[in-house]
Amino acid sequence: MEFHEKYGTPSAYQHQSQFHDENNLVALSVSERESRSDRQGQHSFFENMFNGFFHNGVEESVNGVTQFANHSIDTHIPPLEIVDHVDRGSIGGAIGEVLGDVAKVGALAVGTVAALPAELGVSATIAAGAITGAALGMLSTEKEDGHYWHNKVADVLTDAGTGAVFAGASRVLAGSRVFEAAKVFVAGPEGGTFVTAGHTLLQDMGRGTAAGAITGFANSELDSLSHRGSLASASDTLHRTLEYAAIGGAGGILQHGVRDGFNRYFADRGTRNISSFGSVINRTMQTLRY
Repeated sequence: MEFHEKYGTPSAYQHQSQFHDENNLVALSVSERESRSDRQGQHSFFENMFNGFFHNGVEESVNGVTQFANHSIDTHIPPLEIVDHVDRGSIGGAIGEVLGDVAKVGALAVGTVAALPAELGVSATIAAGAITGAALGMLSTEKEDGHYWHNKVADVLTDAGTGAVFAGASRVLAGSRVFEAAKVFVAGPEGGTFVTAGHTLLQDMGRGTAAGAITGFANSELDSLSHRGSLASASDTLHRTLEYAAIGGAGGILQHGVRDGFNRYFADRGTRNISSFGSVINRTMQTLRY
């Protein structure tokens, strides 16, 4: 048997060799991409969480202000684009966006309460929520579709109503038997008395979740009515309800930690040494009955 009958012609042998080499390179390339994807996956959760937090908590607010200035006084300030992508389908991205919203709303609430009288009744609490919501609407970024002012007014009205509903729901739920602070009996010289022991983490999270769900339902209807003049669809209402319930629950957990930290601070230092900023935060929590 001749050489070319057994191994083929030299050109055919070279072609087979090249084919196998290309297959090996393709397999190696796929393996490298999978390995790189696995390495990136170890950090993607935290990266997505940071991107979601920074985009919702900082970048969107800055761009809302610059966009308002561009339409009001004809400036041409470019948008802030530090975070170019938020993976909203990832768990990290979703958590980051919720935390960014909670931080932004919390900062606005503290600022609003600081500008109001020290003692707030129910109506004033609802007003504080409406003012906070209106400020949130002013910071929102609108679509550049030629209807900026219509969209901006609709967003401000929607967010003001949403803030009022959340503040009112939080205040009402605080007085319910399910979410009221636990009381313990403390013995005293005349037989003792019951004193408030504070809310548990589950109570704070549950009340925030319940208030958030009520607020999400209201927000979906207010948003649809102000923008389109009709009621929201069932799917949009469900989505908003679940979204705001998650935000409210996260806010309840955050509030629980902040309140406990300030309670320890007050106990250690006494009220005479409380900073003005600390007093404002304490007043904010008391306003919503946290």
